[in-house]
Amino acid sequence: MVLSEILDTIGVSYGMWAYPVKVVPVASINFSFRLSVLPVFFMLLLQYKPRLNPFIKAIIYGVLGAYLGMPILSKIDLYKKIDWAYTYSFFILTAFYLMGYWFSNLNTYKKIANGNS
Repeated sequence: MVLSEILDTIGVSYGMWAYPVKVVPVASINFSFRLSVLPVFFMLLLQYKPRLNPFIKAIIYGVLGAYLGMPILSKIDLYKKIDWAYTYSFFILTAFYLMGYWFSNLNTYKKIANGNS
């Protein structure tokens, strides 16, 4: 989430996209999307079918986030794409999923695939 916020701030500052609506003066409207919807969807993918290839799940995560989530935000005027392609978001979200998957499977955590809670 933090990395996503940093990359978003960089993209907005370079004029690659904009958020025409501000709920909180400091954070962008997409802040809630990145800090609620994306992490919950990530956790659901981790828990559902834990033995499924993580690359397949990463692609699903990237496709749904970039090609479904971002256009919906754009349609309801919460996101304005200026110099950005949804494909860029796809690659970033896919990489985020794989990085999160790697962190969740470190030896310091219980394996999800074992069914331990």
